Amino acid sequence: MLSTENFALHIRFTFSPDPPLSVAAGNCSDVHSCQLPYKYSALKEVPTVAVLGSGGGLRAMISFLGSMSGFHEAGLLDCVTYLCGVSGSTWAISSLYENAEWSSDFAATISQICSNLEDANFDFDDIIDVLKREEHLLKRLEAAAYKEDYSATDLWGTVVSRVLGKEHNQKLSKQQEAVKNGHNPYPVYAAINKEYFDCDKKNKHPEIWFEFTPYECGFPSYGAFVETKLFGSKFEGSEMKEYHPEPSVYLLQEKKKIFAFIGNTSSQDPKHVGHNPFVSLVDAGLEINTAYPLMLRAERKVDVIISLDFSEGDLFETLIHATEYAKVNCLRFPPVNINKNLPTDCCVYSDPVTPTVIHMPLANSANVNEMNMSEFPTKKMKYNKAEIAKLYKEAKNNITRNKTKILEEIKKKMHSL
Repeated sequence: MLSTENFALHIRFTFSPDPPLSVAAGNCSDVHSCQLPYKYSALKEVPTVAVLGSGGGLRAMISFLGSMSGFHEAGLLDCVTYLCGVSGSTWAISSLYENAEWSSDFAATISQICSNLEDANFDFDDIIDVLKREEHLLKRLEAAAYKEDYSATDLWGTVVSRVLGKEHNQKLSKQQEAVKNGHNPYPVYAAINKEYFDCDKKNKHPEIWFEFTPYECGFPSYGAFVETKLFGSKFEGSEMKEYHPEPSVYLLQEKKKIFAFIGNTSSQDPKHVGHNPFVSLVDAGLEINTAYPLMLRAERKVDVIISLDFSEGDLFETLIHATEYAKVNCLRFPPVNINKNLPTDCCVYSDPVTPTVIHMPLANSANVNEMNMSEFPTKKMKYNKAEIAKLYKEAKNNITRNKTKILEEIKKKMHSL
């Protein structure tokens, strides 16, 4: 049993840099891998690049993997500081980071993930058969049912990990191994606080946003974080009173009800979230289907945001919501003029004093004859080999086709630093 002594909740209202970024941001000093001019190789002159993956179920997961393949083939992956996802994109990110060397062992890692997906089946009848057949899964769920924070998420997280061929006990803190030397981008997983989320109003409150990273988890708006290995433990004020083991990364991705760990953080906590015994987290895609708010934090100093939008429906919706969020919260965001025609595969919005936003929808004018989103609805939970290959290819081509354009936008930010 881990002692509760010497562990505390971190309450801060100044930014604490993500631990490995002093190394990770230096990836672009490898001028051969990302093809950036040698004179910009100094760390302080390297732009901070965030790649955002939207939600969209298995469609988003497969497409995110294809996009990463595009970044890898184009030699752009080493330019990326952050990978940030919601919903289906987080399934892809966590799958990649199960291999601490995934970016250097890319082909084998992707091959294994896609192989697991070919056998994946989320149909209810098949899930029930799996639970009946594999007694250890039922025993795990029975044990979870006695926990104070038990919810349907325990069932869904168990099913997701099993269907995707993953170990249910994978811990997010273990991903420190993948980022501690800066060889891979730093992963950030998004969620929102269910209690203060209003689906109808969507008031763009920064307080509802929650982030998980390999080193710490918390509410950025409150400056309240806890070490990831202690996430799920019970805190009073800023002191840990009751230790609970870190939950599986698949429970975090599907979000769950957790012990509140914020306590009374001060008058800067307008919602008094810490006064509740639990915090209920849900899919951030319900608010904005791409986690712009976590990367628009001024303290992170992101220079280029590459938004991979795998949404169905309005292909500009996430961008519009992000623009509104930035305006309401007085955050730097470039001017955005929306043309309601079918978007191009690489829409660039820039301004010298704001981050450059590169909006890259999966369905676009460049692949209009090849990409029919109606074939891949969000609720589609089984993909065959041919369907996986098609999504993967289209997402990959979106990146490789725009290699020069993306690189030029990164270089522009280098000149402005």
